[in-house]
Amino acid sequence: MSRFAELEELDLGANALASLPPDLSSLSVLRSLNVAGNQFVDFEAAVAALRTLPSLRKLSINLEDKENVRLVLDSLPSLEVLNDQGNIHRGMIVHG
Repeated sequence: MSRFAELEELDLGANALASLPPDLSSLSVLRSLNVAGNQFVDFEAAVAALRTLPSLRKLSINLEDKENVRLVLDSLPSLEVLNDQGNIHRGMIVHG
């Protein structure tokens, strides 16, 4: 992945992904990622991989329940937009 080091936006939506590489840190300037439409076998492992993206600000991902929402928000404190639903403020999603 190091050859994509300058990538800022990546759309992997609906690609039948079951997992993510555990270390995505070589995508150091990636700000926007879409992984919605994929069924991760281990959601916690997928979120752990996302934690290795230091510049991630916008994320689209399937969230099955409130526990998954909380895990994403707690794990990715720099996230500003989740699932295009609005801006994140103090761990809550603000619509509008």
